[in-house]
Amino acid sequence: MNLTRIYSLRLLLSLLLLPFVATLVLAFLHAAVFPNTYFNDFPAVLLSWLVLLFFAHFMLSRMGENRFQKLDQLGWQFLQTNDSHGLSRVFGNLEKLFTGGLLSRKQHDKLEKLTLRRYFVYYQENIAEMRCRESLLKCMRFGVRSDEAYLTLKNYLFRQPALTLELVDLAEVLHEFRPEDVHIAEFMAKRYLEDNQKHHRAAYFYTKVLQSDGLLSAEIIELCLERVLAFGQKDTFAGWLYCRAYQHELAARYSKLMQEMYKTSQWYALTSRDDALANALGEIVSGFDEDMIAGWEKQEQARQQQQWSARLARFRYHIHQRALFWWDELVRYKKYALSIAGGVVLIFMMYWLWPESIPQTESAAETINPVIGDSDARFALQVAALKSASRAQSEFERLRQAGLDASIIKPTGRSSYYRIRLGKYVTKNDALAQGEILRQKNLIRDFFVVNFAQQQD
Repeated sequence: MNLTRIYSLRLLLSLLLLPFVATLVLAFLHAAVFPNTYFNDFPAVLLSWLVLLFFAHFMLSRMGENRFQKLDQLGWQFLQTNDSHGLSRVFGNLEKLFTGGLLSRKQHDKLEKLTLRRYFVYYQENIAEMRCRESLLKCMRFGVRSDEAYLTLKNYLFRQPALTLELVDLAEVLHEFRPEDVHIAEFMAKRYLEDNQKHHRAAYFYTKVLQSDGLLSAEIIELCLERVLAFGQKDTFAGWLYCRAYQHELAARYSKLMQEMYKTSQWYALTSRDDALANALGEIVSGFDEDMIAGWEKQEQARQQQQWSARLARFRYHIHQRALFWWDELVRYKKYALSIAGGVVLIFMMYWLWPESIPQTESAAETINPVIGDSDARFALQVAALKSASRAQSEFERLRQAGLDASIIKPTGRSSYYRIRLGKYVTKNDALAQGEILRQKNLIRDFFVVNFAQQQD
């Protein structure tokens, strides 16, 4: 059941109808109910949408139920006339109806169970069709004659001459539904043993047979034990395989069996596993000789040290190879590499050498530029002398933007410099003190005190 499709279909229909209905509702409210009165339209629109949502839910559910009734009547006619082709078309349309979103969640569950119950016998008789097998699986899940559905699918599975992926899936579902029924596990294990299969899906059924210590345990041990020992597996299949092999007195034949049993038992204890397998394995391991266990632990420590040394050596070799590769690439594209490096250096130089912006603080301007009359001013600060008129004007505007009382003295006589001066001060000490403040605040780079002169136009 696709809940997203159910809800989105109702939401879409209500939103499509909302503009027309909301316009009519608002027009009625403004013209007839509350004429010449201002009120917020949002609550009316929201209420209209909620009503439309309920209406869309009711209308779509009703449409879906009517559609189901027509298909159900048509299917009953085909069932009475034994028209398999017509029933297949009805079942296809029913599947579209159940997944289309017309039916509500409650209707979907109710009508699907009703369909499964009405056509259960047809599913049994036509179990060779995949659609009928899927329907019987739904009967098992929904509790519609689940025992009969389970036995029907089980008998179908046992009659198949060869395994396919769909049959393996069916066998796993049936075993999960009735885990106490060992016949399915034994049937699948026997089929896998005939083909000498050792993959993980075969191991699932092998595990179930080993857990119950069935008749096929010896064959499974003969087929899989050597491979499992070679890989040092510690999963559930490996645990039961070790236990049954030890119980079949195969420890002398497989030298690594007892050591792998001990490692697996330690792993289960480390992961806090507490089930029948962990208890059975722990009980067997508890009877092992302590000196033998100490030797295994010493071998394991040596192996881990060698393993870490090998990993470190491989890592160093990998880094060395990558370094050689990138050096070769660098030499190959030396021209481009040098250009990129030069560009990076140039960007950093521009960043570090670029003049810092001067903070514009109102408080600094008020401190540096005391308000006095021109008749009382005797000194000023000269902060720059530039030959270029444009550079002088730029520096003058910068100081003005910082809130300072700046002025430009144009060249006179033999002088060709534009002099930039700041402030009006009564005493020389005042000028020197304010100049130090300016320099500490990075508003100017250097200065000296001169006699005050008016700005020249």
